Amino acid sequence: MEREHTAIEAVPWRLDDTKATHHKAGLLPAEQKKYDAFTQHVAGGMNPFEAAQHAGVKDYKHLGNNQYQGKLGDKQRFTTFHEEHTHPETGVVHPVVRIHQVGGHTKAKK
Repeated sequence: MEREHTAIEAVPWRLDDTKATHHKAGLLPAEQKKYDAFTQHVAGGMNPFEAAQHAGVKDYKHLGNNQYQGKLGDKQRFTTFHEEHTHPETGVVHPVVRIHQVGGHTKAKK
């Protein structure tokens, strides 16, 4: 009897940038391109660590609790929170990257 193999599909990541704050100085075009690529990859379901690597974001790292930071350039960073949200209709729990701050240096949120 042949054994049947089943693949467990990973639940895709989601992106929430609805409450993101943006540094008043803004990003340079190359920094904006990296940020846009990161958010597009995550919105497409990619794990944020893989998305950072594909987008050219440097040093996407864990800061503590559920807060993370990525470097877009020498002085520009963005911070995120990794969360889980339950889909209201299906009940499926999705991992979510919530963008907290874009540009400037990280401000820890407690």
